[in-house]
Amino acid sequence: MAGRRGWVSLFVVGLHLLAWSWVWTGISRSDDLAKAPWPVIASGPSIPGTPGAVSSAALTTVEPQPEANSALSQSTTLLPPLGFTVHWFAPFASPSGYGSEARAYIAALRQVSRLQLRISQHGDTPDPEFVASLDSEQERELAALARTTSDPDETVVVCHSEPGAWNPPRYETSLCPPAEEPLYVVGRTMFETDRVPYEWIERCRTMDEIWVPTAFHVETFARAGMDRARLRVVPEAVDTARFSPGGPALALPLTAPLLIDQPCGVSGLGPAQPAPLHTRFLSVFKWEPRKGWPLLLRAFTRAFAGSCRASLHIVTSRFHSSADLNELAQTHVRAALVEYLQERGRRVTSAQIRALWPSLFVSQRFVPDGEMPQLYRAADVFVLPSHGEGFGRPHVEAMASGLPVMATNWSGPTAYMTRDNGYPIPIEGLVPLPDGPFRGRHQWAMPNVTALEALLLEAADNAEARRQKGVLARQAADVMYSPARVGRLVYSELRRIEARLRRDGDLA
Repeated sequence: MAGRRGWVSLFVVGLHLLAWSWVWTGISRSDDLAKAPWPVIASGPSIPGTPGAVSSAALTTVEPQPEANSALSQSTTLLPPLGFTVHWFAPFASPSGYGSEARAYIAALRQVSRLQLRISQHGDTPDPEFVASLDSEQERELAALARTTSDPDETVVVCHSEPGAWNPPRYETSLCPPAEEPLYVVGRTMFETDRVPYEWIERCRTMDEIWVPTAFHVETFARAGMDRARLRVVPEAVDTARFSPGGPALALPLTAPLLIDQPCGVSGLGPAQPAPLHTRFLSVFKWEPRKGWPLLLRAFTRAFAGSCRASLHIVTSRFHSSADLNELAQTHVRAALVEYLQERGRRVTSAQIRALWPSLFVSQRFVPDGEMPQLYRAADVFVLPSHGEGFGRPHVEAMASGLPVMATNWSGPTAYMTRDNGYPIPIEGLVPLPDGPFRGRHQWAMPNVTALEALLLEAADNAEARRQKGVLARQAADVMYSPARVGRLVYSELRRIEARLRRDGDLA
């Protein structure tokens, strides 16, 4: 039976690969793949006087806010086609951030308009497991859009990836922009440090304009030499109907505890901790230094050493690493407990460390996209003290699900996180990247671990304040990033491009 099930699984995956063959057949036949564009304007709230917050007043090149176009913002009918096809190149068959973004943009535009759309896989290797997890209706829609064709003379292209994938690409992928010159080309990208690689700027200058997710990126790209007049703030769309507070929730924990015989037990609640009084912190990220996981483990361990009133549930995946993640996490927790004991003049023993071990879970289980709303609903607070974010899609998904977000008050999250709807983590300042290709050239934020520890305790101590923040977080996510709102914003940007093309005589 086991062998038969294996063959059945392979057959099912094979069907998905066949259905999506349109996605990756063009990866090596780049001339067959065309172009695609998309814009949108909006700047979220910043927090004046806090480290890293960018004032919206500085965005002199960004268009007026969408409320100014009441006809687009309030219309309930589908917006009409424009004078061109929009061909979007992105990693649609990948679970990456760029892929999630692109699929959300396509869904938002289809929800509010009758635009002619076309898509092509670009910038990343297709992931068969992820493809198999897609909703069948979404899969059919994407397949249909991938089979669409268009005349280059009537096409606007969006190259949605890191610029190294843009034509000429530095690795095997489809050509974007394609060899046949389209009407107009938009680059969509972002970077998470205090500056942008010089080689990126050179490639960005080959595009007609660049879309970035927040005001933070307007500043970093402009400082790197990109013309502000060609930078557009284009927020991401999040399905706020699917990511919502109401509905079923997954059962936490998803895995065994980090320490099998931890004092709080396999549930993380402890022997006498009533579930309603227990605070569940959730963190979703790929396991890489930028996400600040050592800081998270240290702060949580110090805040809840010897206590079962809170648990931390990390849902993660390896990122270019074969390391044992549980072993890495255990090493950092032990180091934090040794520090904790030594500060208090207590003897460090294995028994003491075990007695103080907090309720921690590190899960590498693949959570299908369809189950992510249920995962967020299972938690009380989303926490991620990263060193920098492009946008922070899990942050906004959590907010839409009614969770307050505890995140670093720098880079992308400053567009939507405030003290009213979340727990901004102050930073000590900017520090050089410790390793990698940008070591010594770029800086990112160093979250204040002591402040993070205090915020964790604050969230656990005041359930009502936490609930109120969650309500406001949901409202902010829905108002700023719902598909209906972002779809209309994108449409208004495309209409601006259409007007420019007609004015210049490039479009009849």
